[in-house]
Amino acid sequence: MTGRHWIVIAAAVAVIATGCGKKEPTAPAAGAEKKFTIGYSQSTLQDPWRKAMNSELDVELAKHPNVTLNKQDAQNSGK
Repeated sequence: MTGRHWIVIAAAVAVIATGCGKKEPTAPAAGAEKKFTIGYSQSTLQDPWRKAMNSELDVELAKHPNVTLNKQDAQNSGK
């Protein structure tokens, strides 16, 4: 092999070797908090039981400002 082939092979080995290094996970930025969106649907939101459940969800949701809750009312529709 010529000298040029050895240079190309050495460069390829160097590129492959650097790609195999152990990477440290990056920490989230200070104060950064994950945000979550939760969605659910009910056949109706008019039953007393479902109203109570929604009230309880709202109480818990207030404790977690990084969570968004999307409620959907199907209004007893089968569509």
